[in-house]
Amino acid sequence: RVIEVRRAGRSLLTSEIEQAIRMVFEREGRQADIKKLHYSSEIQIPPGDTTVEAISFQTNVPGRNGFQIEASVDGQPAAKFNVFAQVDEWLELPTATRAIKRGEVVNESDVVRARLNINAIPRDIARDPHSVIGLETKQNIDSGEVFRQSALKIPPVVTTGARVTALYRAGLMEATASAIALEDGIQNQRIRIRNESSKKIIEAKVIEPGLVMV
Repeated sequence: RVIEVRRAGRSLLTSEIEQAIRMVFEREGRQADIKKLHYSSEIQIPPGDTTVEAISFQTNVPGRNGFQIEASVDGQPAAKFNVFAQVDEWLELPTATRAIKRGEVVNESDVVRARLNINAIPRDIARDPHSVIGLETKQNIDSGEVFRQSALKIPPVVTTGARVTALYRAGLMEATASAIALEDGIQNQRIRIRNESSKKIIEAKVIEPGLVMV
């Protein structure tokens, strides 16, 4: 004879799992809409007062969030499993107020925040408006387009072909000479310059606009 014995129990509702995940988004200050949940099978738990908690973890798929779910019944652990949620997540992100051409420096008036679905835009976007102001564009940026970090760079302090003062120091001795920059350079970057008198090409560190140190 085969006797099948089943304990009293019930299925954990999808709505209970969704509520636990929404609590995570609220705690983390994230604006997200849950589209679909994926987990292995129906989860059975004992009857009683149930508490469902979620802890988020990273996945490598945009729009797919991972959560470890733990359901406790009457204060005792009842079930623990992973859930993957497809979500639309919204953020206020900096976008261009106008068409910005390659080589232009981004000004404060060029940036405005817009509410966007982060799953529909590149992953290397700049999220802080202040992080793009003062940077130079490496490519054209259309009006309303987000700012990609790969499309921005620090503008050079010294530009190719500019006349600079080369400062030489040796102990207490100090001398200057006129030179031509052969490369663009930002502050503290080493670039090649050509001494206008000797015509020698040497390396120097950019100190400030118009000044390099040998």
